[in-house]
Amino acid sequence: MYFFDKSSIVKMISLVILSTTAHSALAKPPLKEKYDVLKQASSYARSSACMTTFDDDAEDNMTTIRDVHLIDSETGFDEEGEIGTKYIVYWGGDVGCSGGSGTYSNYLTSFSRYSESRPFLVDRMNILDDINEESYKINERFIEDVEFYNGVLLITSSDYSEDGTDGGNNFPRYKYRYTVVYNENKDQWILANKELIKDKYPNAKNGDFDEVVVFEEPYL
Repeated sequence: MYFFDKSSIVKMISLVILSTTAHSALAKPPLKEKYDVLKQASSYARSSACMTTFDDDAEDNMTTIRDVHLIDSETGFDEEGEIGTKYIVYWGGDVGCSGGSGTYSNYLTSFSRYSESRPFLVDRMNILDDINEESYKINERFIEDVEFYNGVLLITSSDYSEDGTDGGNNFPRYKYRYTVVYNENKDQWILANKELIKDKYPNAKNGDFDEVVVFEEPYL
């Protein structure tokens, strides 16, 4: 199920892909850059949140080099290869260390630098603020995966149903894949598409007094 007009989606994504092809002939930025950004992200997260995905006990949810995505680059001083100018890091934590059941969330923090000789600094704490600013569209609490291909972010996350047929506060019913692209003219990220990929409680229904009745465990 798509929530946006398919022709509009194709146009937006095509423009993004065309804007990234110009750099393809040059050598990609060195892998060391990603590790530098990962280190910066770890320091930033641990200074602002508790129970982060950079902690040793994060286990399977630990943020790694796979969660560091090159967003933009430019020709280096030697004009033989590219250097990264902007990265996005996907991580999670309880910002502010509130310790509540709903205070843990996920973030897509952007890091940028002005030149090859300068360090990467936090550009935006969470790029999803662009999308959720006027009305919340992507539930950041339940993000499971973030991928980046040719200028397009693919985010897998879950969200609650509109009729209350969820499995509780921590178990939203529906899983979606969100397509997010960067609008250079507006200097912001926009939601291009929202696709339903799984109903975790297909046999759920509302009980009396709006109590949720669930007949089976959620599908993973």
